[in-house]
Amino acid sequence: MDNSHFQLNQGRPGTAGLQPGKWLWIGYWLYAAGLVFGLCTIVAVILNYIKRSDLQAAGPVAASHLRWQIRTFWYTLLWAVVAAVLSVVFIGLIVAAAVAIWYIYRIIKGMVFLSDGKAMD
Repeated sequence: MDNSHFQLNQGRPGTAGLQPGKWLWIGYWLYAAGLVFGLCTIVAVILNYIKRSDLQAAGPVAASHLRWQIRTFWYTLLWAVVAAVLSVVFIGLIVAAAVAIWYIYRIIKGMVFLSDGKAMD
């Protein structure tokens, strides 16, 4: 696959700091670490919002990964709350397991697509 059009790992001229692709990788790894250390997910979403304008300006691929990460956080939080409420009955445990599987799927899919230089669906 020719990814010559994909320039995610090049920083914008005149900007200091990490390149956009590296910020996205940091986000994915923080979300992955959130499986063990929940606070990492909060750090990841805060970084997503801090770097939002830079990542959106980096192009459509970076913007799609940024949206993917932010939506992963908010939808996981929403469904975790639903699972907690439903934990009064047994179904909450099933919902929590489904949320965990879905969360892992989103992290892995995002990492694979980022590695291949593809935009998220």
